[in-house]
Amino acid sequence: MITFDKIPLYLQNLYIIILMIIATLMLILVLMEVFWYFKTFALTVTLLLFGIMAVDIIGKLLLVRRQYEHLELNGFLLHLECTPIYLHLLLLGMELIYLLIAAFIGYWIWKHQFSLNSIREAFAKLPTGVCFASDTGDVLLSNNAANRFVWNVLGCELLNITPVWERLRQIENEQQLSNQQSLNSIKIMLEDYTVKEINRKIIRVDNKRFVEIIVSDVTSLYNLSEEVKNNNENLQNIRNELKELSKNLVKINHEEEVVRHKIRIHNDVGNTILATRNVLNSENCSRSDLLNISAQWRNLAEKLIGMNGETSEENSIQFKEILDTAEQVGVKVTLHGDFKSFDEHAFIVRQVLRETLINAIRHGQADEMDIYVNDYFDRTELRITNNGTIPENFNESGGLKNLREGLVREGGTLSFETDKIFTTIINFKK
Repeated sequence: MITFDKIPLYLQNLYIIILMIIATLMLILVLMEVFWYFKTFALTVTLLLFGIMAVDIIGKLLLVRRQYEHLELNGFLLHLECTPIYLHLLLLGMELIYLLIAAFIGYWIWKHQFSLNSIREAFAKLPTGVCFASDTGDVLLSNNAANRFVWNVLGCELLNITPVWERLRQIENEQQLSNQQSLNSIKIMLEDYTVKEINRKIIRVDNKRFVEIIVSDVTSLYNLSEEVKNNNENLQNIRNELKELSKNLVKINHEEEVVRHKIRIHNDVGNTILATRNVLNSENCSRSDLLNISAQWRNLAEKLIGMNGETSEENSIQFKEILDTAEQVGVKVTLHGDFKSFDEHAFIVRQVLRETLINAIRHGQADEMDIYVNDYFDRTELRITNNGTIPENFNESGGLKNLREGLVREGGTLSFETDKIFTTIINFKK
């Protein structure tokens, strides 16, 4: 078994030098643990290893001295001489490993531990300007961004926020970047076209009032709001143009409708004269034929005098005349609702009522008719039913076909139900 005294003398000296270096590092580590990050367990282990190394170094120094002077070994030195070399190397390895671990832990603590200087440095380098002042306005703490902002804008030091706030408010009033001003917020544009927003807030700490000032860069937000504002203005201009165009289209459509109306009147006059002559020359003239001719002449008269411009009261009178005419020819009419919902389309609705009444008498032999006016949130509906005979093969022709075309021109629809009772339905969207 190799013992310490069996190895060459120069290796013994090298081993002692290494122990002394490690001991010096251990001493530094002890001081760091005491004055920097004191931990009882770490300090105890370090002191214990340092004590073992100190005893080991002293013993080996004495052992080497005895070997140089050829003295006889006894006591502690004799036991040290008989100690196997691997125990010395094991102790040295343990000390090196512990030293590396302690160095790594110390480095990690140094990187992650906050100190007053690190906090102060981080606050000073914040990109957002921050300032804290007393209730009287005297600045207590401010970072570089806040100081730089005040110097660039006003050309003075940030010592008291009260005059600074008043001068910034004057600049905001001159620039007028926003239509709405806030008591605790100021928005101004700098010479480089960046926009800054300065917000003021009162905070309380230990029943003391402090003023907090935050200077934020809102250039992107301001540019976005201006873009939205310009887009809204463009959309409003387009809306106005479309509105004007819509008026022109309505005028053009009205003129076209007047031309078509004149053509229809011309055709209706000819057809009504021919129908009247045929009825007068007919030997088997019935009551329904006379009613039909009367309705045609009344319809023609309404077209000629332009009934589309009637008032609501005049429309009601015209509808009442139709209902009275039905009563005179033996048809009981029950109205459910009010015709005022159809004031805008009164002319075409009256045409539908007359045509439905004539068809109910002529083809269905009806003597009862119900009229329902339903006002829904998206449309207005007129539903007409009668107790006459339902036709087996119903198809639209003549007057019904012309009525459908007229309803379509005014934005309405015409439909029929023939399941249990004959029903005429017209709808106008709101």
